[in-house]
Amino acid sequence: MTKHETPQDKNYVTFEGKDYDIESLTEEQQYLVHQMKILQEEYLELQAALDRSKVGLEAFSTMFRNNLLAEQQSKEESKEESEKGA
Repeated sequence: MTKHETPQDKNYVTFEGKDYDIESLTEEQQYLVHQMKILQEEYLELQAALDRSKVGLEAFSTMFRNNLLAEQQSKEESKEESEKGA
């Protein structure tokens, strides 16, 4: 469903490949179109939030992995130094 202006400057909505003049729709149909528009906007906002969450999760996972590797390397270096000194 998309909403667009025609050359006659009337509001139309495209649903399943067919254009509908919003003003010619019943009050209930206009209400349903309005609800679908709101839900499309919410869907896009939620999709964007999901994308941000995914990127954030990947970033924190990478930071945790790097932290674990740095800790492991530090332990290995300390072990090597203690073995050289012994």
